[in-house]
Amino acid sequence: MLKQGIQKLLKRKYLNTPPKRFLAVFVLIIIIFALIDLWLSKVAFNGKLTNFLDAIYFSVETITTLGYGDICPSGSTGKILVIIESLLGIIVLGLFLNAIAHSQAIKDNEENTKEAARNKYEENKRNLERATSIISLRIERLYLYLSILSTPPNERGIGIDGRGPIYNYTPKFDYHILKDIYAPTMIMNDISKTAIECFFREFHRTKDELVRMALNVNLSTWPDLEKFIINFIRESEKLDTSDILLLQQNNKKAAYDLIENWDDEFKYYPSNNINNFVSLYKLMELCYDFIQNFYTATANIIHEKIKE
Repeated sequence: MLKQGIQKLLKRKYLNTPPKRFLAVFVLIIIIFALIDLWLSKVAFNGKLTNFLDAIYFSVETITTLGYGDICPSGSTGKILVIIESLLGIIVLGLFLNAIAHSQAIKDNEENTKEAARNKYEENKRNLERATSIISLRIERLYLYLSILSTPPNERGIGIDGRGPIYNYTPKFDYHILKDIYAPTMIMNDISKTAIECFFREFHRTKDELVRMALNVNLSTWPDLEKFIINFIRESEKLDTSDILLLQQNNKKAAYDLIENWDDEFKYYPSNNINNFVSLYKLMELCYDFIQNFYTATANIIHEKIKE
């Protein structure tokens, strides 16, 4: 019965009480019973407790169940006092030891949780780094065709250094250059393909890699990066007019003349073919902004240190 009672007590909510409080209660019980024993010395102990030191000594002996036998209760009153103090001592001492174990368990659990979180974060960061290295290859190609698409045909091509003057894209280029989107890239690997074909090919590949990264890397770890990538995918899909522009390759001259002779403001108009080129221009701006910010955002994450 006593064991069951103690187990029930240990299950109470005050398990979260700091161990030092139970220790204080334990010491307080010793002092209180020492004073009671000294006060009732003649009745309960035949006057053997003559001073406070003897009373403290007997109280400690009783609550710790040492029982040396040099001082014994002589009547029912003394026996009752010993029983009460012994039971209280067992209960409070049990609570004290349990509180220590509980506090240590909480501390260990917190450390394990932090360690697991650190390991999970590091693994996720490694996944991000691998995904970024792959996407970087796609982004480099995308930037190449951004530059080609905004460069007149007679200036296209790669120099001896493998890069050349075509890596000079600026987002505010003269939109009239878009009249040559159906001209050859002048790049050896894509010499037979038009600039617009290659641009949309690399754009779709880049977007597919970003979607793959979003599925394989827990981007919610970095909300700003997740929002940045999702916004790019969402906005780029709105501006993607690849089906129409690639279909118009069959009538290149009409597209050329439209852009060449367009002198009005370069913006969206109701039911006008110029809208497809306006979307392309805005898509190119969006891709450029994404490229500039993607490297910065991922580099900051990959090289950051975990805060303890």
